[in-house]
Amino acid sequence: MRTNHGLRGALAPEPWRPEPSRREEALRPHRGEGRSPYLRQRWTGGQIGGRTFKGALLLLGVVLLYLLLLGDAGWIRQTQLQNRRSALVAEIQRLEAKSAALESEARRLEQDPAYRERIAREEWGYKRTDEVVYHLRRLE
Repeated sequence: MRTNHGLRGALAPEPWRPEPSRREEALRPHRGEGRSPYLRQRWTGGQIGGRTFKGALLLLGVVLLYLLLLGDAGWIRQTQLQNRRSALVAEIQRLEAKSAALESEARRLEQDPAYRERIAREEWGYKRTDEVVYHLRRLE
């Protein structure tokens, strides 16, 4: 039964609060009986350890590994983007060379009548009015 030292006589036990065991009395802080049991844990003296800390470190390591390797700015994504960029640069160079060749041929067709006539005869089969065209077949 609990007693109040400042008052005379014994106080009745509170029905909602059980009597403390010896272990609870040993963990009780010196001041403030109403403290949470989580605050009654012993101070580790600044040492870091325990399952919670190791689990947090493991989780942090997994998250960092994911971000470094698989995230939007991760190593794998950066490698894929660099490969795509080099393929697109090669495609652009190929198309620019083809465009320059076509511009050169268009300029030549506009300015050179002999080239224009040769293309018309060889590719389209044109002939002059006074010419006869012979088509030779191969005999196999």
